[in-house]
Amino acid sequence: MIDNFRSKALEAFFCENIVEGLPFTEPTLSEILEILIDLNSDKFHIEDFTKLWTVYQYHGVNNVVLTVNGVESCGAITFEYRGNIVIHVDYFSEG
Repeated sequence: MIDNFRSKALEAFFCENIVEGLPFTEPTLSEILEILIDLNSDKFHIEDFTKLWTVYQYHGVNNVVLTVNGVESCGAITFEYRGNIVIHVDYFSEG
């Protein structure tokens, strides 16, 4: 389950469907929402999550690749986790 967000814009998008402040367009926003729903599952387990999404880890921070039309990378959702608790959810965009 998501415990906290670093990005207030990402939190507003997830909690209130407010897209203001995010540099992404459809269909990437739909992809972000799916990722956040998966991260927020009370059954979150990183091994299951990596079967669904492309995930890289750098210095303990996980990066889920965001794409345009499922092909071209346009950014990532970043997070850390402790068991099934997800913390420090943020994003970065390319370009």
